[in-house]
Amino acid sequence: MERNRSFLTAFEVHVSGDDTLDTQQVTEQVMTLNNDFAVTRTLRRGENGFIDNVGRVFINRRDSADPELTGSIEGFSKEQFIPVDSAGGGPTFALNKGGKIEVRSWNAPEKPLTIFDYHSEACKDSSCKVASISEIN
Repeated sequence: MERNRSFLTAFEVHVSGDDTLDTQQVTEQVMTLNNDFAVTRTLRRGENGFIDNVGRVFINRRDSADPELTGSIEGFSKEQFIPVDSAGGGPTFALNKGGKIEVRSWNAPEKPLTIFDYHSEACKDSSCKVASISEIN
């Protein structure tokens, strides 16, 4: 499998009360992306997730050189993908599956966390679609 690798230097800093930056840790990281990826998203804590063309879901963890396969999505196509800005819990994404929006976890993508109806008639224009979802607490 062909892969692209990006070599990164990560700096973890602490901001003190007087806005002084104190470096806590410097680490070298490798982010790997398969050439057949369909979608990719930056996740929290310096991680990256991607889904390949056959629906396999991967996360580039900060402490690993190779991406971790976290699961797969049956019948996946990149046109279904909807990015989710996750407020507090684990990283999530959504899929538009024939009038239903399924929210799934990057860490366990096989089963939806929640499903809700997509009401296309709420849009004035027929080309309207969900561009992203923001999770709020």
